[in-house]
Amino acid sequence: MAYTATFNISYSIVLLRKGSAPQTGKADIANYAIFQMDGDGGANENPYRNFRRLINGSVKFTRGTCSLRVGDETKTVKLSPIVLSKLPPVGGTVGRVPFSLQVRQCDEGVKGAAFTFTGTADSSNANALANTGTARGVALYLRSADDNGVVPPSGTDRKRMASIVGSEGTLDLNAEYVVTSPNVAPGTVNSRVTFGISYQ
Repeated sequence: MAYTATFNISYSIVLLRKGSAPQTGKADIANYAIFQMDGDGGANENPYRNFRRLINGSVKFTRGTCSLRVGDETKTVKLSPIVLSKLPPVGGTVGRVPFSLQVRQCDEGVKGAAFTFTGTADSSNANALANTGTARGVALYLRSADDNGVVPPSGTDRKRMASIVGSEGTLDLNAEYVVTSPNVAPGTVNSRVTFGISYQ
């Protein structure tokens, strides 16, 4: 006696790593059979009665990521006012303020977070951040605290690395005024720098 049955099947796919996976890249999947249901007569005698589920697509390999500490995505660093008579000659710095950026809850396997900074360079000092305030002859330096190196707003040397210990990593930085002209006029000093993060 022949009969007809209707049923629903739900399933999930779990990927198991059996060896070293690439840190980045993509693996394509084409007509991969994940399961088969044999109909009346078995798989070999009547294969046309079998149900096979094939999948197609790709698997993208990426490094893990971290979460940025709350408040760091729009961080404001405030420097103290400086009296004009206390300013150093051109190229000198003053008013350093330390601050930090931190990543947390990093995925397993993340060893470092690379911060890349971007800003607008001062017209007289390409390593300094241009002042968008009303003062003249003064700009801002961004420095990495570990080596005191200036982080320029453009170019190839604007990346700084934070090592991940446990599941966190901290990048310590400094901001300070830098004199760019012998003719300094008082006023406000403001600048903006953005950063992106990549993981290793």
